[in-house]
Amino acid sequence: MNEKYHLSDYAKRFDKNGNTALFNGLNLKKAYGKTEIINRAITSLDNSLIKNNFLVKPGQDEARIRELRSQIGSINISNIVMIVDNRCNYACSYCQIEENMDSKQKSYAMSKETAKKALDLFEKNTKNENEKTINITGGEPLMNIRTVKYIIKRSNKMPNSRRVIFTNGSLVTSKLADYFSKTDTLMLVSLDGPKEIHDSVRIKKSGQGTYDISLRGYKLLKDAGCKVGISSVTGIHNVNKMREVSDLFASLEPPSIGLNFGHYLLDKENPTAIKMGKFAKILTNFYETMRNKNIFVENISRFITPFYEENPRLNECQAQGRGFSVDSRGKIGTCKSLLVSDIISKPLEEINQDLSKEPMLQEWAKRSPFTLEECVDCNVIGICGGGCTYDSFAINKGDINKIDSRLCEYTNEVLKFLIWDLFEDIKHKIKDIVYIPNLKEQEEKFLKYYDPSNQLQRSVGHEKDK
Repeated sequence: MNEKYHLSDYAKRFDKNGNTALFNGLNLKKAYGKTEIINRAITSLDNSLIKNNFLVKPGQDEARIRELRSQIGSINISNIVMIVDNRCNYACSYCQIEENMDSKQKSYAMSKETAKKALDLFEKNTKNENEKTINITGGEPLMNIRTVKYIIKRSNKMPNSRRVIFTNGSLVTSKLADYFSKTDTLMLVSLDGPKEIHDSVRIKKSGQGTYDISLRGYKLLKDAGCKVGISSVTGIHNVNKMREVSDLFASLEPPSIGLNFGHYLLDKENPTAIKMGKFAKILTNFYETMRNKNIFVENISRFITPFYEENPRLNECQAQGRGFSVDSRGKIGTCKSLLVSDIISKPLEEINQDLSKEPMLQEWAKRSPFTLEECVDCNVIGICGGGCTYDSFAINKGDINKIDSRLCEYTNEVLKFLIWDLFEDIKHKIKDIVYIPNLKEQEEKFLKYYDPSNQLQRSVGHEKDK
């Protein structure tokens, strides 16, 4: 090979049934072709591989890494998580909020005065023209409906904002459902599958199952005309019954579903956790089922958006420079799971009112696969986001500059699926050439299933709002 060019260290190769795909981890470009065509193109220095940086000159990859690093670390607030009540009428077995919370905090409900201060800070640090998300959660947020209604009324006056309530559904009434519908409040109800599955992990503090009351709340919201989605956790309680889970969720016809994995707990093992490689396969199968019904699957969208936009994913979530959490006591933190334990928190009165200068937020904003020593040589660096910072903190004894190694298998499995999923739509165009799919055909492939006007078909907490 000509010494001026070599195959990029960030070019990942996929082979299947005589076909080969190359993926560039730094610019998220893809090159497809018959295996012999791709092999010949590499050795002959094919111009399309040079143009798309699969073949690079010495120092070219390093320059791209420096360019991407220069985009990391800024504070651009677009998201606030408001824990309006630390109490919950459920006792879900895997809840990291409940498990991480100091016992002294469990009776707090956010006052309207605290909510006002938090929203004042949020509004002061956002721009009118930018999309914003007010995430109302708990505990069970509807236990503090007075403050919830205040937040909705106040945030309705914010330009380009959406309000999303995460609820277990148990306290929803017909009257409340009508109110949420009229105020255009987005709702996400927690369900883990059919009754037997759901009731094995989502129980009342008295030990009774909660499926019937959660489903009742979901249906009341839907009947009232609310945009209401489902938030679900995949674990040992439902991993072998995903067909039943899929059938139920499809029958409920939500616009979106969050199919989540169990996070680490700080002081003990998560009793429902499964291996992330297995979760990745479940997630991709679930996505294939739901997309044909025009149901948005939030978790995989975090990979799909950078994949088809060919825009590297610099970090994982809003806690990394794009948002903050405030709890019912009026304390602020980056991540709600660490805020409730007071591991990373400050009183509202002590936070820098210019959040771009707040050290707590600055530290998390700097965390990216492009700044992590364990990630910088990885050939899928541009699509993983570095994983959940909270999980990295939990597994690495407080060090957010190390990774949760579960992420690596998870990312590679999802990427492999996306590579061959795109291939199915373009394989008739490949023939005897190196085929580089353009942005338009990738967008048509991945966006044809969704309704961009539906605000629930946009990630919550992991969106790329600026």
